[in-house]
Amino acid sequence: MSSTAFGPPFDHADADTILRSSDQVDFPVYRVILSASSSFFKSMFSLPQPEASVLEKQKPVIDLTENSRTISIILTLIYPVVSVATEPESLDDMIDACVAAKKYDMAAVSRRLIQMFTESDIVRDKPVVAFCAAYSHELGEAARVAARASLKRRMNLDNLGDMLQHINGPAFHQLYKFHRACSNTASEVVSGAHLTWITTGHYTWWSLANKGCTYACPKYHYTIGPSRSAWEIPAPYHDYITRAHKVLLEHPCKEAVTPNYFLYPSYGQKGCSQCQLSAFGLPEFSYLLGEEVERRVSEVDLVLPF
Repeated sequence: MSSTAFGPPFDHADADTILRSSDQVDFPVYRVILSASSSFFKSMFSLPQPEASVLEKQKPVIDLTENSRTISIILTLIYPVVSVATEPESLDDMIDACVAAKKYDMAAVSRRLIQMFTESDIVRDKPVVAFCAAYSHELGEAARVAARASLKRRMNLDNLGDMLQHINGPAFHQLYKFHRACSNTASEVVSGAHLTWITTGHYTWWSLANKGCTYACPKYHYTIGPSRSAWEIPAPYHDYITRAHKVLLEHPCKEAVTPNYFLYPSYGQKGCSQCQLSAFGLPEFSYLLGEEVERRVSEVDLVLPF
């Protein structure tokens, strides 16, 4: 089977080596660039190389097991000047490129691909599928990125839906355990009546929520901070904290407790004008809660078997 040329930007006549893909596409490349980017190729080129045919003036050909799309993705990430870059367009593209970069020990390419993986719609929209794919290919950093992204999705059958056909058992089991550990850690932030993480400081929410009232409004007793200072909490905050604890058990991330739609039910809690006014501090309070949730969840380790 004859090969075909990939074309620009890999079409330099003075290139000294040809990489040939599994689908028989040729990439004329420079050894010096490959050697600088990959310890795998650096070691390969340090070995005695077969001489090219003087008659046919052929360049040495290295047959690779990756297809032309994967090769073009990793090469465009190491070439200093590339006018037409090949970007990963699917989860398969991304995973195949990550596997190839790992195989050929291209550290800079791996870092760039992980950055692209983190920012991609693939991970945002299908983090569980992305995790399972990364897990199956033993791509630890990619798996961790996808696992963190999955915390923004509820881990239940209704949300997984048709994705189940792309999910493998061992990978999903590891992700589920991680998700549960994060859920437990996140929900502890607002578990019980002692909120250890709250520091009153000069926050606007505290000036609104700590004025109290002289009417027979519902009162809820909490303690805050390491010193366990007493806080007689108005109804809007108690409602918010109660609901936040429940949702964090399923959805352990700040995005679960900070949106306006999540705050709205607390604004409608009955009480005097002072108690209702206190609810205007909820956005700031929810932001501080979200930051504490993120801090604690970031400390939960994802245990991988590789």
